[in-house]
Amino acid sequence: MEPKNKPKRLSYYFLKNETTRRFYETSAMGLGLINSFFIISYLSVFHFGMYQLMLSFIAILESVSAGFFNDVVVVEIRRYLNTGKTAWAKRLFWEHATLKLILSALLVVVVFLGSSLISKFYGDDVSLFIRIASILLVVHTIRSVEATLLKPLMIFSYWAYPMIMELIKLFLIIMFIVFFQLTIINIITAHVVAEISTLGIITAFSFWKNYKTIFGSISSSLGRPLFNLFKLHGKWVLVRYGFSKITKNTMPWFIKFFVNTEAVAFYSLSVNLISMIEKLMPMQGFGDVMLLKVGSKDEMAFIFKRSVKYLIWTGFIFSLAAVLIVPVVISFIFPKYNQIINIFGIMLLALPLYGVYKVLKSTLSILREYRTLAMRLANEVLVFPVGSLIFLPIFGLAGAGIVYVVAYIERVWFFYGQLIKKYPEFRIKITSLIRFDSLDKDLILKVAHQLKLSAKSFFLRT
Repeated sequence: MEPKNKPKRLSYYFLKNETTRRFYETSAMGLGLINSFFIISYLSVFHFGMYQLMLSFIAILESVSAGFFNDVVVVEIRRYLNTGKTAWAKRLFWEHATLKLILSALLVVVVFLGSSLISKFYGDDVSLFIRIASILLVVHTIRSVEATLLKPLMIFSYWAYPMIMELIKLFLIIMFIVFFQLTIINIITAHVVAEISTLGIITAFSFWKNYKTIFGSISSSLGRPLFNLFKLHGKWVLVRYGFSKITKNTMPWFIKFFVNTEAVAFYSLSVNLISMIEKLMPMQGFGDVMLLKVGSKDEMAFIFKRSVKYLIWTGFIFSLAAVLIVPVVISFIFPKYNQIINIFGIMLLALPLYGVYKVLKSTLSILREYRTLAMRLANEVLVFPVGSLIFLPIFGLAGAGIVYVVAYIERVWFFYGQLIKKYPEFRIKITSLIRFDSLDKDLILKVAHQLKLSAKSFFLRT
């Protein structure tokens, strides 16, 4: 799969991945902040909370279409490509794509038919919001299907999706402000139109070109790789994705029940801010580079240990910076959201654990430990509802931040324990986390060099 059959060093893939993704995601974050400024400024706290509840509802439904089985398919496609079984990779891709598209179409029908029932409890406006947003079920499913090919191929341009989407969304929001008015229905419409437009651009200029390069002259095999994968791992993946998405996206509904709708807005803004900070952290490259070494546990273990070390320290640095900067920005730009400062400060405690959790999750997926990934949900199913029942009535909105941190502590503790139990070569010595060696120095120099080249290339183009 390499140009001119000349393999590149892992550091090339890591640095190329991270610098490309950092550019796109930083640009997306900046545009997203501008969009958030307009949305938060023009909507009441209540309507912003309602908007977040609607998005969480759609995300729950996506758990059985968009993200389901993706990790398994990505790993297997890469395995097939590494061993020259391109026909099997193509067959697996299309079996997976067909199943997902059918599921998403059925979900849209269910949402349209069921929205009238929802309106009896929350009003006709909510029903209309959900009907419009239900289109995202199909859009996100197609996007996730395309990712199952582009990710194992290391096509970094795919990370442009959020930047393009936020740019189009910003344009539409400004149009509504100038020529009409910015209401919650117009914001939802802008979001949906931006997603559809971005999907069309990525499909035309990234996915289709690479699809033809890899699969254009290849006929699919006559086997049933998806059926075999599902038979082997399906029950664990089903449990994992179903419960993880549901537990994650039901938190706003627990807050609404135990506190109020306005608290949902405060919680959602805090989560969005944390998410923006997380996207700035160099994480994705570690998992993608490890994917290239699938089948070699010693090399995977080396990448894993280095990843954990760097991400813990990166998390601490980003947490400190966020504590100093974010409260000032919130007080200055969004004074009516000053109440989020306490919950935001609590949630930052989980930032060093977030990167470790992501690496553990990627590692277990590549090792095909889907049973372990599913077993964790037995704990998580209890963490959110039980934690909400305990902490929300006592601490109010701050209790949601406590539940958020507890969830990450449980995830890291369980995943790491299960990983080293079966693969002791992945065990990390505490002293290695604080020791600076020649490999660390070498990576820093390479990162600095790559950043210098990227900056030089950028200014030459402009």
